Amino acid sequence: EALASFRKVLNDSKYITYFEQVYYILGRLSANTGKTDEALVYFRKGLASAKVTSKQKALTFAAIGNVYYDKNKYVEAKLAYDSAAILASHAPKDSSVKLAVKRSQKLSGITEPIRVIHEDDSLMALSKLTNKEQLSVVRKYIKRLESARSDSAFKAENAALNASRQSSSKANPNNPYSNWYFANSALVQQGINEFKRKWGSRQPVDNWARMSAISNFANKDNTEENKISESDAVDVVYDANGLPTEESLLAFIPNTDERKTELNGNIQQAYMDLAGSYINDFEEYGLAIQTLDTFDKHYPSTEYEAEALYLHYLAYMKQGKVEKAQLYAKKVAEKYADGKYADLVGHGATESTLTSNAGLAQYYDETYDLLLNRDNITVLARVKQAQKQFSDANYAKRFWIMEGIAMAGIDSFTYADSLVRDFISKYPKDSLRPWADAVLKYIADKKPKPAAVSPMTASPTATASPTSGTNPPAPPPLPNSPTGNLPSAEKAKYTYNASEPHYTLFTFNGMEPRTTAMRGAIADFNNSKFATLNLSAEIALLDGTSGVIVSKAFANTTEAKIYLNLLRGNTQVFKDYKPGEYELVMISQNNYEILMKSKDIKGYLIFYSANYK
Repeated sequence: EALASFRKVLNDSKYITYFEQVYYILGRLSANTGKTDEALVYFRKGLASAKVTSKQKALTFAAIGNVYYDKNKYVEAKLAYDSAAILASHAPKDSSVKLAVKRSQKLSGITEPIRVIHEDDSLMALSKLTNKEQLSVVRKYIKRLESARSDSAFKAENAALNASRQSSSKANPNNPYSNWYFANSALVQQGINEFKRKWGSRQPVDNWARMSAISNFANKDNTEENKISESDAVDVVYDANGLPTEESLLAFIPNTDERKTELNGNIQQAYMDLAGSYINDFEEYGLAIQTLDTFDKHYPSTEYEAEALYLHYLAYMKQGKVEKAQLYAKKVAEKYADGKYADLVGHGATESTLTSNAGLAQYYDETYDLLLNRDNITVLARVKQAQKQFSDANYAKRFWIMEGIAMAGIDSFTYADSLVRDFISKYPKDSLRPWADAVLKYIADKKPKPAAVSPMTASPTATASPTSGTNPPAPPPLPNSPTGNLPSAEKAKYTYNASEPHYTLFTFNGMEPRTTAMRGAIADFNNSKFATLNLSAEIALLDGTSGVIVSKAFANTTEAKIYLNLLRGNTQVFKDYKPGEYELVMISQNNYEILMKSKDIKGYLIFYSANYK
């Protein structure tokens, strides 16, 4: 019904002022339901509206950037965000535009290396051609530029002509301004045609620009076949028609060993920068590994091998794939034992080294350094590995508290609080008690206060900071820790009440780094789509192998269902999980408390299937 109403508005020319906003809303609706291609069509129609404002352009470009960003098309996203940033002054308080500006700056870490790889690799390919073939490529390129420019001019001219015809057919004879030259598109078009008959299609270049181009060319030290030396190839020289000259383009092609070595070095460094940005700035570990695999294929022997091995290690470690990570750590330790990357990977600590006190102490120290550097995801992976491979009671306690700190560092305050309190309960007089107390105080200071349930107001643009708010659930069990599983409560007795406040649950099996990444993705979704609700996104474990990420709170089942439908449609959120590895469900506030006591997620899923579907 909403779509039908919007389309009705678009068919009535008296609402032309609102077309830009209608297309924007249609685009947002399509994007939220996963119809990204349709969304982009609507957004572009909005930009082409007759009455589009600069503010709306900023919002629309930001929305286009979000679509591409969610699809991992970062180059296209960067272009859209750049356009939004240019227009940001027209919407200075809009949070989606602010986010676009931030992402525009951050995406340079990806788009710049991609540009270097693409351009320099293309130049290296051209360098393998003969002089005749290079000249042929350059001439074809110039012809394409000339053809594209002609097509653009033709479309622009015909657009003006069509507009003049439409305005003439709808002209109001009683309009006193219709005879004013610049208000009458038909008169303007007549003037354009008259100018072309007299002067032709001239380029907007004055004599000063022409003389500058000529003198730049004349001052070049031309060699055989009129080539410009590579050292002078700093800028493209343009001819009187505004097109690049053949000589200036040929000068960019590397034809000396020194220049080829330089470009090869630039390409290899760009691969390292790109993979590093994927890992550290965007947590796109899969894309980082693809980039590194491509690098290894093209450059099997290179000075960047140690860095590539380390980045492989880092990407796998952050995914929780410790065994694969250790394979690369071992390679670093064997081939580059005295380098900085060997120190960063801990000299490839393995099961054999962890069984000795010396190896365990070193492993602990390295993990502690990572904790000080706030690399919480890697810390959690290393803690998990250590808990599997050693039995030293003293170090077990230290890793236990370290896990609590890392969980608090990723804003999983409920789980972190439970983890540390359980340690204090088991070891009330341990020498590490002051450390545990300090962690509890940190959690109490940082944990957001509860937020009241409010009517649902979806915000398409707001991006407030993440805020958790809710009473903590019953203390969860501690996976991979010395305490074991907590006893289960008696069989759960769930009740159905559609009007009761509801939460939504993402269920998972096994606490691992991708789980914390998933919590972050859900929190980002909550803040970008439903900022006014101040939704939390917290991890709560049910037993040693399963748990939930809970988002709360919604006024009733209707609001929770709207949220779940939008969340399911955003495939980017679930990129680290395959279908069948999780469930998305809603649960009432009372039933959630029962679930946290019973720890019986399978029992609740049966109840959910019978009552909510």
